[in-house]
Amino acid sequence: MRKEHLVEVGKRVRLKQNLSLLPRLLGALDAYDFAFYVISAAPQEVIQSALEGIVPPDHIHGTRFKYDPASGEIRSIERSRRATARWPCSRSSGRSCRSATTG
Repeated sequence: MRKEHLVEVGKRVRLKQNLSLLPRLLGALDAYDFAFYVISAAPQEVIQSALEGIVPPDHIHGTRFKYDPASGEIRSIERSRRATARWPCSRSSGRSCRSATTG
């Protein structure tokens, strides 16, 4: 399987009707700021191709592959770097803010 095959699969993904309108609708709300991120186990090329023009590529996180330079075929899965996530917290709940490391 090559990168161009994954991109083609993404172009064939059937998205929900009017999905492309959602970011524009939420972006029109003056009092709020929304940022869309997609996190998936699917190959990143598939997701980026399916959501092209809807979600910025740097807001999409999926399985990444290393490709053989000669054949263009998938050689291996890239290991992701450790990511730090902030867990919801509030002073009124008595829960302290903490960060969790995943990876």
